[in-house]
Amino acid sequence: MSEFSSSSLPRFHLNPGRVIFSQAPLLVTTILGSCVSVVMFHSKSNTGAMCHGLLPTCHCGLSLQTGQTCDDCFRYMDCSIHYMVNEFSAMKIPSRELTVKLFGGADMFSTGQSKTVGNQNIAVAKKILREKSMPIFAEDVAGEQGRKIFFFTHTGEVRLKRLGKNRQRYAEFQEELAVIRTLS
Repeated sequence: MSEFSSSSLPRFHLNPGRVIFSQAPLLVTTILGSCVSVVMFHSKSNTGAMCHGLLPTCHCGLSLQTGQTCDDCFRYMDCSIHYMVNEFSAMKIPSRELTVKLFGGADMFSTGQSKTVGNQNIAVAKKILREKSMPIFAEDVAGEQGRKIFFFTHTGEVRLKRLGKNRQRYAEFQEELAVIRTLS
């Protein structure tokens, strides 16, 4: 790990439907069920970005066509990824210099269907990254367990904690998330 210990870093909880882009050292946490987070890191500038997308595709078309965003665009994987790539591009950082990691997309309640929201989120994220020639360096996706992600924006390091796969543990985690939001 870097010269910063995790206890001395400023912390930021990334809520669903949000994106964070930081050049400052931060410890960003988020909790994922069927949602997906894409993490991007540029090692030369120690700049990190992370999204927490709830749904696969936004239909506004703004970020794809004009670089603008709609009010709810960060709820969607496609708009969030395009936004992050555009932010790095504005800093003159080409996408080929980014390390990309992908997390989440669980089927929290074991529906057994292949068209779950989590699977769709994963598919859209991978499709866009493939189209942009951005290989995924690491991933932990799908399955039946939620995840808590710890992202160090200044090093690109990601730590992951798997959550219990039953409804009881998921409900407990939602309560924990509510407390985190209240304290933020």
